[in-house]
Amino acid sequence: MLIGSDGDQHHSWLATGEALAHLLLRARVDGVWASFLNQPIQVPHLRSRF
Repeated sequence: MLIGSDGDQHHSWLATGEALAHLLLRARVDGVWASFLNQPIQVPHLRSRF
């Protein structure tokens, strides 16, 4: 699964993080383990590739 936002502003990051937290908590309640990789997003010139 990939979660993203339409913007690259702080409020967009917050909304996306809240959505991720909700999904991870819901998955855990249902017995699913999850992990994520965010390093590519932390490199500014790679963001446009996603």
